[in-house]
Amino acid sequence: MRSWYSSNINDFATASVDEIIGRLLQSSVNDGFSVEQTQVDAWKDEIAILKNVSNNMTNATIFLEFNIPRMGKRIDAILLIHSDKPHILIIEFKVGQDRFIASDIDKLLIIH
Repeated sequence: MRSWYSSNINDFATASVDEIIGRLLQSSVNDGFSVEQTQVDAWKDEIAILKNVSNNMTNATIFLEFNIPRMGKRIDAILLIHSDKPHILIIEFKVGQDRFIASDIDKLLIIH
């Protein structure tokens, strides 16, 4: 799978945080990654922010932990907004960080 979690925005908005976290954890295990509590806490904050932002969206798809092909990196969130002029919104969270490190900046340059 390209992302560890994907859903239409309406299902995301009504899903519980625990359900979304459970799917992220299961996908990470399936991909051979262990997840520390700090990551789970960051996901909880990210999900809360995304649920708040998505309240006014009706026709979109959300992807969490989206794998960048051939790069070995993941994007925190992607929103595909379906409309007459579709939009792709790439979101990279830095929850709990007080500074950027080189690998954070590298990922942003890759995405750009």
